[in-house]
Amino acid sequence: MTKLLKTESLNRGGKINDNMEKEVTSSLDFRDVEPEYKKLVDLACNQDLDFYISNSSLLHAKYVISKIINNTKNQMNIFSSKIDNSLFCDSRIVEAINKRKNISIRFLSVNSTDDETKNFKKLVDTGKIEIGKIKPQETLPFFIVSDNKMVRIESSLGLNKAKVNFNAKPLALHLNDIFSKLWSTKN
Repeated sequence: MTKLLKTESLNRGGKINDNMEKEVTSSLDFRDVEPEYKKLVDLACNQDLDFYISNSSLLHAKYVISKIINNTKNQMNIFSSKIDNSLFCDSRIVEAINKRKNISIRFLSVNSTDDETKNFKKLVDTGKIEIGKIKPQETLPFFIVSDNKMVRIESSLGLNKAKVNFNAKPLALHLNDIFSKLWSTKN
């Protein structure tokens, strides 16, 4: 167990609570994920397999995103509607980001509020992450791309329904190109 002893702490729901000392399970093992789902995701990730796995819940989204973070060697790009506190401020995601050395994360959002951005920056090692904001892009799905091979693409906006592939190199290159173009327009 790890105790967060800052003036602001993180609870499992991803919300910041002022002056709260909260014990948070320091566990990237995701004991609450179905064993069959974990086994499939772990196999695909560990063996760089090129096939798509659905993630159909917030818990699945957290698990696959943590796997992508933990396996990123260089660069991870996230294009999302917002910095969703229930997803990106989850203690397991924050811990995964903070444990990674020598990686760079660029987070580009459409609708993040200043408070969401501020809360996220309080939790993560800010030397690893750049945050930008752009005008809404109605025709683009939200996605994560890492090391020009791992991708997670949302199929339903705001519902945490997505497909993940740990070795989709052509698609990853294409998404990185899109991300770079969007990044160049950030505020």
